Amino acid sequence: MHKLHLGCGANYLDGYINIDFPQADTAQIRTKQPDVIGDFTKMNLIKLFGPIEEIRLHHVLEHFQRPKALALLAYFTMALQAHGTLRLS
Repeated sequence: MHKLHLGCGANYLDGYINIDFPQADTAQIRTKQPDVIGDFTKMNLIKLFGPIEEIRLHHVLEHFQRPKALALLAYFTMALQAHGTLRLS
C-alpha cells in the first residue's frame, strides 16, 4: 500500500511518496527533492502506484479554481483503496 503527499513543496514527509510540480525559479528552496516531480493532476495515480492507502494535500487545492479543485477531490477519492484516507489542510 502506498501513501502519497501531493504538492509537497519544501515539506518532505518520511513514509510517503512525495510528489510535486517542477520547482519554479521563484519557489522556496527545497532541502530535499520530491520522490516524483511532475503534474500530479494529470497522473494516473492508480496505474503508477497501485492501491493507495492515503493521500495528503497541504495547501494545494486553493491554487486551483473551484471546478478544478472539486474534480481533483473526486479523482483523489476514487484513487484511494476501500477505507483509504484523504487528508486535507
